[in-house]
Amino acid sequence: MQPVTQSESVATHFTWDRATKPARRPREDAGDLGHQPCGELISETARCLECDLEATRGLAVLDSEGMRSAPVVDDNGVLVGVVFHAALAGLREFDDLEVEDAMTTDMVTVPHDASVSELARLMAQHGLERVPVVTHDGHLVGVVSSMDVVRWLAERLP
Repeated sequence: MQPVTQSESVATHFTWDRATKPARRPREDAGDLGHQPCGELISETARCLECDLEATRGLAVLDSEGMRSAPVVDDNGVLVGVVFHAALAGLREFDDLEVEDAMTTDMVTVPHDASVSELARLMAQHGLERVPVVTHDGHLVGVVSSMDVVRWLAERLP
């Protein structure tokens, strides 16, 4: 996943590197669904912001994409937080402020190899609509939404 950086256009879209995205598995017996890795549910297109991106640019990205939040990564692609539109919009002065000044590090993540049933329980337990998916060393792989879970189930149920 390529984050929005200082040198990029604000309206840039990012697509997954097919080499790192897990391949979709063929339809399984409905009783086996909960054991599939949640990495299969990652949307094809996602956006994230670098922590040192100017706050004004971060807000512009969220506005242009109609996003309420975005994962925030460091220079190495490690997830370091989540920033919400309201937090960026609520900053009094943007001078010298970066996305990391408005982000929260209090977030729920799921490892890319966790099962779909583990993901669903986590989302239900915390009332989450979106969950960042990370590798075991913290690199952001993507984001899974509740709609991704519904679509995935619809494709596999008889």
